[in-house]
Parts: sequence; C-alpha cells; structure tokens
Amino acid sequence: MESTLIKKITVPVDYSETSRNALALALEMSRQHKASLHLLYVVEQYQCISISENGLIIDFSKESIKTAELKRLQKLATEVIDSQTAYMVECRISNDVSTAIVEAAFEHESDLIVMGTQATSGIVSHFVGSVAYDVVKTAPCPVLTVPNHRAWTVFKKILFPVRPVATALEKYDFAKEMIRHNKAELTVLGLYSEDAPQLSDALTDMLSNLEIQLKYDRIRAGIELADTEEAAELVLFKSRQFEADLIIITVDGDETRGSFFESPYTQQMINQSKVPILSIRPAPFRVAQVQSIGTIPAFSVVA
Repeated sequence: MESTLIKKITVPVDYSETSRNALALALEMSRQHKASLHLLYVVEQYQCISISENGLIIDFSKESIKTAELKRLQKLATEVIDSQTAYMVECRISNDVSTAIVEAAFEHESDLIVMGTQATSGIVSHFVGSVAYDVVKTAPCPVLTVPNHRAWTVFKKILFPVRPVATALEKYDFAKEMIRHNKAELTVLGLYSEDAPQLSDALTDMLSNLEIQLKYDRIRAGIELADTEEAAELVLFKSRQFEADLIIITVDGDETRGSFFESPYTQQMINQSKVPILSIRPAPFRVAQVQSIGTIPAFSVVA
C-alpha cells in the first residue's frame, strides 16, 4: 500500500538508547510508508565553549564541530539504515534544541517527527523539562514520541481517545494510515463529563459519525465511553488495560496549566506514557458532520 501522508520523517538523534529506539521505529516506518529519513543532531551552543585549566575560555570552531558530528551521524546511519532507504544527515548548532528540531522539520518539509522522550511520573513531570513536549507544541507536522524503556517496530493495538472538542477528529486520516499499515486493532475511547451535558451530546454525535466512517473504511474498532475529570490519567490507565502499544491524541492549541498538581493533557500524556504517543496538532479548520457523497460517507472540512 502506497502512503500519501508520510513521505519524509525527521529523527532527532543524541546517541542515547532512547533515541536509538526512536530511530529503529522510524526506520521501520520508512519501510512501511516508503518514506525518506532525515537524521538530525543538535549541538547546544554551550558545547562549543570550554574553559581551560588556566581559566581561559576556548571557543571551538563551529564548522569543525559540525564536521565531526556529521561524520559521527553518518557512521550511525551506515550501521543501521539499509541501502533501500533514502536518508540525509544534518547537524545544527542552536541555543534551543526543540526550536532547532522544529525549524529543521519545517525546512525539510517533514510529514512526521519521531523522537525519544524520558518518561516521568507524578510531581516529577512538573519539574523535568521535556524537549519532546516543546517540539509537539510548535511542530509543523505530527510528532511520534517514543518512551525510553523498550523498542517498538510495529503497532498492533492502537488507542484513539476522543474528547468533545472541535478538532478531535482531525487526526483520523493520519490514524487510518497507521492502522492500515500495521493491520492494527483500534479502540476508540470517548471522554466526557456529566457536568457538561452539551459536550456529552457533541461527543455522541462525533462518535456516531466516526463509527460510520470506520465501517466504510473497513477498520475493526471497539468504542467505549468514559466519564472523567482526569482525561490523561484515564487514557493512560486504559492504555494499560487494553495493552495498547500506541496512543493517538490531538494537541490542543489553547492548553493551560491548571492547579499545581495538574499538567495540561498533552504534557501529561507525553511525560508519563509507557507507550509511544502520536501527537497531532489541529489545523485551522474543524471537522464537520459526516455527509454522503453518492453512497460514500465522508468527513467534510469547513473553515
């Protein structure tokens, strides 16, 4: 099956086990989708400066650093990437790693970023900075974050949380492609609150439309509803219960930090999940009702 959505994949590399796991997953996805790989290493500015024993500041040549890192990156690529996969390597020097990754993905016109993340839990996630989360917030494309404790090469059980927000179903097309390429089983989890009945009604309509589309696309899926005030905690619990190996979420552009013990939904998911998270930022449009085109139901997009 030829992919129409994933043709270029950017993979930030720092040579850690986590980033190597992300690279292994990106390589497998590049084979599935016939996509090219863009390996990126970011040198932080402070790494270009050293202090000698005499207290003298030594400013290393940025070009020499880039040259050395490109050789190192090329060596890694030669070791792990097969001859059938197109790829390029790049080294950037920046004061901000996440900004450098986002800019590189934008300039390269990437369709997906695959990167490792250090999973945290509880109160720790409030203090541990997450480069992955910073990338997700501003990336020009979906971001697949890979936790640090194991490697993934295929997804067989995908969890698809849906909240009653206007952009909730924008991730469907991307999700559909992932499901088909992996021949995965899909679980749709509708999240609502009894304290907001109007949103519950909107969610019911969304899920009805989605069910029609799933049947048309011949995707096997289970649909479950859950009343919760703690969306991230419930989704993570359900991912363990369903033994999901991928969670696909839509990133809200207006997320704000709640109380001291409540991180935004997306940040909690990325920082605490034990399985990969595919985060898709909403485009400047919303998904409308399912309409009928002849005998073919399809989601329409309106401004």
